[in-house]
Amino acid sequence: MANSIYVVLFSIVCIKVSLADDPCQTYKSFPSEDRRDTLYELGDSESPVSDKYIAEAWYGSLMGLATSPPGAYKCGTFFPVWAKQEVVVGDGSVDVTVCTQIPDNDCAESFIIKAKECGSYKVYDLKRTAADSSYCFAAKDGDLLCSQSESSSGFSSQPAHFQSSEIRRNKGICARTCVTVY
Repeated sequence: MANSIYVVLFSIVCIKVSLADDPCQTYKSFPSEDRRDTLYELGDSESPVSDKYIAEAWYGSLMGLATSPPGAYKCGTFFPVWAKQEVVVGDGSVDVTVCTQIPDNDCAESFIIKAKECGSYKVYDLKRTAADSSYCFAAKDGDLLCSQSESSSGFSSQPAHFQSSEIRRNKGICARTCVTVY
């Protein structure tokens, strides 16, 4: 009887430890995710999104990393970071080579991050970037672009997509309707 109780307690502890280590359960939301879309152009008086001081951790998003150079001054930053290949994720995490784009060079600097599939969204184990540089995302066909649940700050605390035309027109204020890209 006592052995059975120890086995049950050990099993519960193992399950809790494995969930705590799962980035699908413990990821952070991207700061300024509404400005990280490939079609978002930095306004004249806007400060660029910068991941220079981002906490190195797992971040979740419904959008995938951009897989082609978006152009300098896109994605709400001066120097966007994009994935050199489509992020195809299996059961575990995979290495993804990302590039920092500058005006005259699509891949001025490259480095490796990790990505993991978590059902309808992906999580990325991010590293800090150079100043005025940030990770860039792009909606794909079939992506849900706007979240119906919004926090008091106007954006969902869960991964959410924002329709690019709404971002450009309204500087990040997303319509309250959901739109699917086709």
